[in-house]
Amino acid sequence: MATMVGLSALAADEVGARATARATAEQAAAVRAAWTSAAQATKALERLAERHRLATVRAELAAEERAVDDIVTGRYRPRTDGEEGTWRD
Repeated sequence: MATMVGLSALAADEVGARATARATAEQAAAVRAAWTSAAQATKALERLAERHRLATVRAELAAEERAVDDIVTGRYRPRTDGEEGTWRD
């Protein structure tokens, strides 16, 4: 009788252990899925941040080029007050 009770207790422990292992595996899968989703979102945000940084650099370079062009074209613009300009085509 004691052996049967012992075997029954072992069987119950095994069922409990399997249920715990299954629940742990399911929880690990859910955590992994959440981590993967967060990693993808982070990567997307990093790409957007890099695009924004590059766009800012391009805009700054374009503004600098326009400023230089304005200086150069302003310096060599033909004079309208009757004086001859310093340079002509």
